[in-house]
Amino acid sequence: MKGINDDEILDLVDFVRDRDFNIRFIEYMPFTSNGWNDSKFISYKEIKQIVESKYKLIDIVSDKTNVAKEYQLSGCKGRVSFISSISNHFCDGCNRLRITSEGNLKLCLFSSKENEIPLRTLLRTPGITNEDIAEVISNSLQKKKLKHPEIEELLKIDQNNMLRIGG
Repeated sequence: MKGINDDEILDLVDFVRDRDFNIRFIEYMPFTSNGWNDSKFISYKEIKQIVESKYKLIDIVSDKTNVAKEYQLSGCKGRVSFISSISNHFCDGCNRLRITSEGNLKLCLFSSKENEIPLRTLLRTPGITNEDIAEVISNSLQKKKLKHPEIEELLKIDQNNMLRIGG
């Protein structure tokens, strides 16, 4: 977060430099009760520029479904990745699903509670087969959006808390 911990970016990269580790930087995202505000936001491009002020980054080609942009630190064991959930949407290639602590299937971190699939309820309903549940999930996936809403809309989503989502 800008002005909070962005001064630690190079320290974290220095830590992985000689280790077979991958440090991932994820953009600050608006969730219920996390106090999101634009002045604390730092984009992946800005974080990458900070890293490139000291290290040369070599692009690691990855699958389209990978949510992170991955780089090898030139001449080092360590790697660095950037998850640009706000500044550079990757929704069209995302294949992630989550099951919340309440047993709901969430198609996107930013989907509202009413768009979740009540998986626990389906699993407990007598007479519903695995094929029926698979069809519900498949039909829901067909409606998955190619881009999450803009910040103003994300800030309005109620009960969108990482503790509840499971992240």
